[in-house]
Amino acid sequence: MNRRTSRLVTGLALAGMLVIIAVVFIINSYP
Repeated sequence: MNRRTSRLVTGLALAGMLVIIAVVFIINSYP
């Protein structure tokens, strides 16, 4: 795996974590 793909995978992992956290906060905000 070269440097570009590893950076892309890292970016996707961080974006996925942020999306999951946002979804959890949205679900918890509902009564």
